[in-house]
Amino acid sequence: DLSYSLNTLRGARRPLRVISLTQTAPDGSNTAAAAKTNYGATHAMLSRFRPDGSDWSIALEIVQTSTGRSLLRWNRIATRAGLAAQLFTLHSSIVEQTIQQFVLRAERKPQTLPREAYASYLQGLYYARIDWENASKAIPFFERVIASAPDSPLGHAGLAEALLGARYETGGQLYEGKAWIELGKAEQLGPETAQVYLIRGRLEAFASKHEQALADCRRATELAPNNAEAFIEMGNIYYVTHRPREAEAALQSAISAEPGYYAAYLEAGQFYYELRDFASAERYWLKSVRLGPLQTQARARLAQLYIAAGRLADAEAQIVESLKIARKQSTLQTLAALQDRQGRYDQAIASYEEAIRVGPPSYMIWAGLGVACRHARREAEAVRAFRNGLKFSLKGVSNYPREAESIAWCAYYYAKLDDIAHTRSLASQALAMEASPMPSARKLLVLAYDSIGDIESARRLLDGAPGELLKELTRGTELSPALRRDARF
Repeated sequence: DLSYSLNTLRGARRPLRVISLTQTAPDGSNTAAAAKTNYGATHAMLSRFRPDGSDWSIALEIVQTSTGRSLLRWNRIATRAGLAAQLFTLHSSIVEQTIQQFVLRAERKPQTLPREAYASYLQGLYYARIDWENASKAIPFFERVIASAPDSPLGHAGLAEALLGARYETGGQLYEGKAWIELGKAEQLGPETAQVYLIRGRLEAFASKHEQALADCRRATELAPNNAEAFIEMGNIYYVTHRPREAEAALQSAISAEPGYYAAYLEAGQFYYELRDFASAERYWLKSVRLGPLQTQARARLAQLYIAAGRLADAEAQIVESLKIARKQSTLQTLAALQDRQGRYDQAIASYEEAIRVGPPSYMIWAGLGVACRHARREAEAVRAFRNGLKFSLKGVSNYPREAESIAWCAYYYAKLDDIAHTRSLASQALAMEASPMPSARKLLVLAYDSIGDIESARRLLDGAPGELLKELTRGTELSPALRRDARF
């Protein structure tokens, strides 16, 4: 926030470039001398936060790098309850005094939130973006922001983001309509706000209006070039519209915008995993773990990769660390997949069932449960799981009718339920949308055709498949003996 405020000063009488903490942290630049050596900085801002009993002690100073002389100092004591509000006030003081110290004669962008709303805004963003599996918890925080700052677009934009997250979390369709209403209110208050463009882009992407979504996200990046979120959204849109080179470029731009933000590496890793470039995916996810050690998603995805690669001990290590942080659905689902691979079928079933209880609803999780039940010879439960998966998959197709992977999931579940006609019909639809399917859709269609005994169609899909996908299928437990005899395995 501070670097962004200083970088966006209006009418400054001399050039000012501020390098953010997220940009300097990865190379360990934490002294004035390092700032001068690594970035040619003329000045450095040093900060220290430390617990002081039940309070926080905060100290900052601006140092001239050529002499080491301290030009400005700030010292604050903040209670834990009042920390966010104190930081908001300190932020304003630093910007104003920096303008005076360097005789910039600049006009700072006006703050759009009062200090009493700032803590609620930060907590809302935490649930909407970090703990997104509980996005609905963000709603009351943004409602408080709106009550405290009715003229700010940020509260309404944040509430729209939370409502969209609640749509994913619960499957409740009413949330989407409410999100559009809140976005409309935000647009009236601040039409040229980066957050407004970003949320509109996300809502349009959810409605499969991809070109409109890309245009809005591009505008968001112009208004806030140091914010990774819009670049990440663009990367996701490019991927689902089969433009992998542009997706890769957008995700790399996200990393350049915020090199210390774990989510940029998380999404880059997912992109490479979907392409079955396991080495690149692992590298980015390990970086995400280092930058966000208390978030579980990167560890769960690393474990998923390690299972696919046959590195079960590495997968277990990541799962154990993730479970120490929280029992999230993604981690429990990956634990279940590991237990199934190890032949511990009853434990796998229990882990899948816990993951389903934790939520949010997911059509993918039922596949693992159904397979584990079949391995445990619990056929009635397997059929029930596959039927549930099909029900959720059909809802997914209604949300994403132009995505081949969603349709491939339906074909997969119909195959597991021995519905040959529907399997063939939906597999054909998916292939009509992608003649050369992306690896995840290709894998589902191979398994679908194999399940109904159409070995030749499965073999044709193996032509041109990435080598890592072939190895992943070989290590898995779902291929029939007939298909395993193919020379590629």
